[in-house]
Parts: sequence; structure tokens; C-alpha cells
Amino acid sequence: MVDFHRLAIPIIIILAIGGIISFFLAYSFYPKKNVNVNVDGLCFELVGSAFNQYKNLDARRAIRILGLQLDAMESHVDLIPISFSGTKDEISKFSALYNIEITKSNRISNLPENKGNIDKYIVDGNVPKVQFKRLVEGLTIQDFDPLNKTVKSSIGIRPNAFLSEDQSREIGQNISSFMQSGIKRIVESGDTNVIRSAECRNVS
Repeated sequence: MVDFHRLAIPIIIILAIGGIISFFLAYSFYPKKNVNVNVDGLCFELVGSAFNQYKNLDARRAIRILGLQLDAMESHVDLIPISFSGTKDEISKFSALYNIEITKSNRISNLPENKGNIDKYIVDGNVPKVQFKRLVEGLTIQDFDPLNKTVKSSIGIRPNAFLSEDQSREIGQNISSFMQSGIKRIVESGDTNVIRSAECRNVS
């Protein structure tokens, strides 16, 4: 029987990985424009080529999280519980390609400014471990390009009992270190045309 009280902590850690990184390393993220980062207490705004480097780093972060989670779970589970999003046709083709069993599907509600139905769904499913490994190994930075985002880039592992608290904590520390090192390299190697001093913002 799963102890849900013990499970709650690793679930929170896994779900918070991306959010914590965003708060502490990138205070504000403006798609296709810039990002503000904090390096050793000094704040900078990354634009142009520096911002592109940050987007590539963030894509590698997303790929790295999935790889680390898979490594932590691989010996304990045959089916990986995942969530992803896309149009009805995209989801159908993607699920068939990776032998994904859809267990839940929610259509995104219409926004007030839009007319008609939005062909966009968020789904839960289970994917065989071997197929998920193939999926992760095939992920590229281009999959996460805002102008060419694929269904692959929306993949996330759902909370489950196969990631321990210690494993989740180690993944969080690994990702935090990865992002800090990557951002520091961008700042140290860039020029003042694309890396500007910025005011540090307080995060409540």
C-alpha cells in the first residue's frame, strides 16, 4: 500500500523543480524578448544572442529533468505515468507513435477573446518504459523552440510512488546546479550589447 503522506514530499519537490528554478534564477521571463537572472547576487538582463543561449539552456534543463527522473524510476516501473498537450490530431499520432495509453483527456476551455472551439487538449497517460526512453533520447533543443514547439516539449512525468524523497531532492539539486552553472557561463562569456546590468527584484 502506498503511503501518501510520505509520497506528498517527493511529489511537491518534483512539481516545484521548474518553479523554484524560475524564481531564484530567472525573475521574469518574456517570450522571445529577454530574461532577468541573478548570478552571485548580481542581476543581469539577457537579450538577443544571450537570451537565445538562455532558451537553449532552459530546453536542456527540461530534457535533463526527464532523463534524471527516468534513471531514478527505471528499475522500479514498467509504465511511466505522463502528461502532455496538443491538438486532437497531434495527440492521436503521438500516442500511436509511442504506444501511449490515454487515461484522461481535458479540452482547454475557450478564452473570452477567442471564438469557436480551441483544438487543444491536456492528457494523462501511461507509456511503456522502453518507449519513454526512446522519446527522451530523441528530444532536441529544437523541440522546445517557441516558434516550433512540439508535443514532445510538453511531456512531464506525473507524480507517482516510484520516485523517493531522496531521489527527488537529488534531482532538484542537480537541476539547480546545472542552471546556475549555465547562466554563469552565459553572463561571463557575453558582451554588454546582449548582457546588461539590471535591478535585482525582490521575490515574495
